[in-house]
Amino acid sequence: MAAPSRQFCWLFWLLALNCSAEEKIGPSFDCQRARLEIEQDICSNDVLARADQFIHDCYQALLKLSPDKNKLIAEQRAWLQSRNHYRDNNRNQRFFNNQEFIAGSYDEIVQLYDAFASRIAELFEQLPPSQQRQLREHYLRQMGFRNPPSNPVAKWIDQQERNYAFETLANDCNRVTWDVLRNDRGLAVVMNTYSYQCGGTSWSGTSLEVYCINHNQLTQVDASPLNNEFERVQAAQNPADQNDDQLIAFADRLSTNTLCGTTK
Repeated sequence: MAAPSRQFCWLFWLLALNCSAEEKIGPSFDCQRARLEIEQDICSNDVLARADQFIHDCYQALLKLSPDKNKLIAEQRAWLQSRNHYRDNNRNQRFFNNQEFIAGSYDEIVQLYDAFASRIAELFEQLPPSQQRQLREHYLRQMGFRNPPSNPVAKWIDQQERNYAFETLANDCNRVTWDVLRNDRGLAVVMNTYSYQCGGTSWSGTSLEVYCINHNQLTQVDASPLNNEFERVQAAQNPADQNDDQLIAFADRLSTNTLCGTTK
């Protein structure tokens, strides 16, 4: 396999920096006292632990604002009771939004992620925008996202990663990476790789995004005509010996003048 390009190395360094800086978040309770199965599940799964802590933080913030604290407390207790009996379909309706829990299936973890994500959305969306931003940034800092880079392409990727990290706070099934194939001469070419692995199912796919760079501003170009050729380049490679240089050569052949007009 050819040596990775400088663009690839730069992106992997950026991702490694974020990953290495990520802190373990949650759960909101002492795992040494965990007795219930769901508590042990949370303690053994970093995604569920982070989601549990986030739900707790949203709930505590809402308690300070709610004009009807008793109603909010009752709702949270009902959700926790349903969560605590998540394997009992006679008692878990609130936790799973009235969906049947399929015990012993590949989808167990998917259902758990979805249940936590649903409660996060319910609570988070009740917070005022200023507190949403504050809580969002607090968690992103703990997940390794701190000072955004100044390079316009790196800054754009950082923003995509921030958004995606927050959107998938309670979901470890999906993955998206942004690999820079080219970032020069007024043109940036980014390869998106999407993958899913959960519930006994896995798939992956890639696509291109092309941006013209003008005065440090990015303007997206319609890359749909290019993706067919891009897929042919990928298909021509030996999966056992992927050659990054072929993908980068494809990106280098793209014309700034053709795609960006007068953009330099």
